[in-house]
Amino acid sequence: MKNHKEMGKPISLSYRALVTALAAAGCIAVFAAGCSGSQKSGQSTAQETLQGDPAAAKAAENAISDLLNESKAEKEAENKAEEPLSESTAETTAQDASEAAQESESKEAGKDSSADESAASAGPVQKSYGSSLTKGEVFAAMADWQFEFTSGAGAWQTYLTVEPDGSFSGQYTDANLGETGEGYEESGTTYVCEFSGRFTDAVETAPYIYELRYDDPELAKQPGTEVISEGLRLVYTEPYGLQGTDHVTVYLPGAPLKDLAEDYIDWIAPMHFGCYVGDTYYTDLPEDLPFCGIYNEEENNGFFSAGRTERNPLYLVNRSVWPDLVSQKAELAEDGTYRYEDMDAYGMHEVIDLCFRAEKGSDGKEFPAMNLYPKSFVLRCLEAIGVTPADEDTLYYFTMDDAEWYAPILYINGKEGIYAFWTTGSGEDTRSWSARMTQIGEYVYVYALGLSQYEELFAGEAAHFFHTSLTFSGRPELLSSAPAKRAEDIAAASESADAGQSEEAPSFGASAELHSIFADVKPAGKDAVTVRELVFVGYGAEDLIEEYGLDPEEMTDDYAIVEKHGAEERTLSVSRNSPIYIQYPPEGTFRSMIKLAELSDYCARFHDDHVAMTLILDENDQVLFMYQNYTP
Repeated sequence: MKNHKEMGKPISLSYRALVTALAAAGCIAVFAAGCSGSQKSGQSTAQETLQGDPAAAKAAENAISDLLNESKAEKEAENKAEEPLSESTAETTAQDASEAAQESESKEAGKDSSADESAASAGPVQKSYGSSLTKGEVFAAMADWQFEFTSGAGAWQTYLTVEPDGSFSGQYTDANLGETGEGYEESGTTYVCEFSGRFTDAVETAPYIYELRYDDPELAKQPGTEVISEGLRLVYTEPYGLQGTDHVTVYLPGAPLKDLAEDYIDWIAPMHFGCYVGDTYYTDLPEDLPFCGIYNEEENNGFFSAGRTERNPLYLVNRSVWPDLVSQKAELAEDGTYRYEDMDAYGMHEVIDLCFRAEKGSDGKEFPAMNLYPKSFVLRCLEAIGVTPADEDTLYYFTMDDAEWYAPILYINGKEGIYAFWTTGSGEDTRSWSARMTQIGEYVYVYALGLSQYEELFAGEAAHFFHTSLTFSGRPELLSSAPAKRAEDIAAASESADAGQSEEAPSFGASAELHSIFADVKPAGKDAVTVRELVFVGYGAEDLIEEYGLDPEEMTDDYAIVEKHGAEERTLSVSRNSPIYIQYPPEGTFRSMIKLAELSDYCARFHDDHVAMTLILDENDQVLFMYQNYTP
């Protein structure tokens, strides 16, 4: 059997798409190539088989299923026939008895952990998992997800499901069409392992992160067992992904990516948070994990997951808040669908964040497929948010056909979407709208921004840049785009005593420090200034300090300086949550929002040409929002 550790990281999305398509057809164990040879030759073999002999492939698929069923039946018969109990069964029984005794003692002490665990697993959980969960709550959270371990290269994968009591079961398969011999010339060799076990403990190592221990999983067949039937050879092996250790790390939805093991992110990022546009691969990492993950650190194996329950597990949120919004509606249903509405005091700016099920319309028609019927899909989305165009002639949208030009607004964390804009009303009531929308499984997500025609502070590019900050998240408290509401929800979800006490809401990628901006003030609106030429000057930049006549002892941090034109000069502080939008995102990324700490490097790229920025201020002249003016 080959060494899977030599498989490497995912390297081909086109091949991944092939494997996914085969899996959807139920044929992944037959068609996808093995990993013992080169990926290229394996892909060729898979494609040739797919096109050449579907009848043989189907027969092989049935053979795998029959053999696995026979294996299950044999194992069940063996277990029933064993007398006395097998060692593993005895251990399990003893463990169950021990746990029952512990629960009895807890009840007598007024600490019924069993009741706590049952409560945790009953019904939908609409909260951030955060910290200080019982092991029952951790297991219940994991039970919402179907786990998978794969690299995207080759035809191998391990599936794993977890129940609320901590028990788990799974299956590993690896198909190798080219590994043939006498009696299995037609369908080659498939390595397989069916296993089950139980997590015994969950110890918190950081908020959202727990270490789980487990005994050796019970296997349906001993490793090395071989069965040949109907042209297929089955070789039973170890549970790849869980072997080599007695503990794994679990990352619950909402875990900050900065706290995750770097090697784990290397496993999941290429398959889940990126995409190819032409020959360029782009990444769009979220700031927190939008699903549940398992990491076997000893073997460097990383599981990702997809929602397993009848509940929406994802939340489409903005990495930052819109400065002047106030929460108008915050509805989070038991099935995980939601509707959040935020608007400023004067009705100039409005945000609608909606998730709903893709169900049949009132006309009985199926919900239109996003990529096949984009216009119908968009119109149904706008109908769902209740903001339809005054005239369909005002509706414009970009789809994946336009990906090469509009890639930053057609993908969210690597998932395809549509970007639309339209107008509502007429005359003095005209409003301009823009929205990003996508569908994942049976759920549709729409994030729409509406601006009054009298809106003067935010230019068109500011609204466009704001849309590029969308991300999927595992934290429902980030759904509101209003600063105060988000701060309130974060405080409610956090167990930290001082959480949410700041007037500004903590936002994705926000710096916790105040910086100073030394700006040439050019009023561009009631509460806006234009920094015509932006340059960051650090402590060690003696030439720039001398050029701009700065006193190093008066520098509090970095300074943003503009070329002098005789206008008033002053120092402005920047809110620690100020979104900073730039025109040219870093190479290989979609996001146009950067962190305050990254602004210096960005400005340095354009030192000769300078950077023009618009700053939106509050009543105390603190910078709340900063975006780069569009230049063709």
